[in-house]
Amino acid sequence: MTVKGSFGYLDPEYFRRQQVTQKSDVYSFGIVLMEMLCAINPELPHELINLGEWTMKYKEAGKLDQIVDGKIRLQISPDTLN
Repeated sequence: MTVKGSFGYLDPEYFRRQQVTQKSDVYSFGIVLMEMLCAINPELPHELINLGEWTMKYKEAGKLDQIVDGKIRLQISPDTLN
C-alpha cells in the first residue's frame, strides 16, 4: 500500500514503523481539528510549524486553551478541548 497525504498530517508512528494503523487516521483527523481551532500564525517559518508537536507541548504544559483562536476560545470547555 502506498501512503498518500501531506507531511503534517502523517502520524509520527508511521515514520518509525512504516505501517499505517487506525491510530494514524485518528492522528490525521486530530490535526485537521486543531487547524480549525487554533490561531496559527502564517508568518512563522515552515520548519517551526509542526501542529502536532506544537499542540502536544501546550497540552503537556496545561496551556492548550492558549493556542485556540480567541474568537472561539470561550465557547469550548476545557474538558472538550482536552
